[in-house]
Parts: sequence; structure tokens; C-alpha cells
Amino acid sequence: SSGINAEYGGRLEKDVDRKTESLGIITEKFKIAEAKVQEQEAEISRLNRSVLTLEQTRATLQLKYSDVVQKYEREKDHFATVKEKLRTKAKNYKLQYEKENSALINKSVILEEEAAVLKLHVNKEESWRKTAEQSYAEWRNRTRELETSCAAFEEEV
Repeated sequence: SSGINAEYGGRLEKDVDRKTESLGIITEKFKIAEAKVQEQEAEISRLNRSVLTLEQTRATLQLKYSDVVQKYEREKDHFATVKEKLRTKAKNYKLQYEKENSALINKSVILEEEAAVLKLHVNKEESWRKTAEQSYAEWRNRTRELETSCAAFEEEV
């Protein structure tokens, strides 16, 4: 009976040793898996910060684009007003020319100066239009980059 107990105790001891060793392996694998999860969580956190930064950049670009468009619209309206005023003056100058030829010479000098101002306004409007188009193109490119980044992020997650 004591031999059977010793044999049974030996088997139990070996079984406990095997299970302890197996538990140690499982614990190590769990620690490795847990470290990988922490790495992935850190990466997700970094990506979330990147997405937030990109969204803030996109919002900033949208505001800048909106400001440029508003400025362009204001200048466009101003240009139309100046243009209409100049048209009215030109008509008046034509009537005055028909009445009084000598006064036309003095008035034509004034028209040339006003035409130069109009040309400056036209040049400003063209510059603002180009700036608005460039800002819009930059915003579209950045939006595409954001969409690509978000799609890549979604695939990773």
C-alpha cells in the first residue's frame, strides 16, 4: 500500500510539475499578448491624435478658404460698383463732348486716371481669385489626404 501511495504521489507530483510548467508558458504567452495589446493601444492613440490634428488642419484650411472667398466676393462687388460708376461717367463725358469739345480734353485726363484705378482693381481681383483657387486646391488635396488617412486608419482598426 505504501508503494502504491508513493507511486501515486510521484505521478501526482510530476503531473503538478507539468501543469505548473504549462501554466508558466501560458502566463508568458499572456504577458507577450498583453504587451502587444498595449503597443496596439498606443498606436491607436497616436493615430487618433493624428486624425484630430488632420481634422483641425482641415477646419483651419476651410476657414481660410472661406475668408478668401468672402474677401473675393467683397472686392468683386466693389469692382462692379466702381465699374458701373465709370460707365455712368463715360456716358456723361460723351454727352459733354457733344456739347463742349474743349472740356473733353480736361475730362479725358481724369478718365485715364480712373481707368488706371480700375486696372488696379482688376489686377487685385485676379490676384484674389488665383489665391482663392489655390487655397481651394490645397483644401481639396488636404481633404483627400485626410480621407486616405482615415480609410487607412479604419482598415488598421
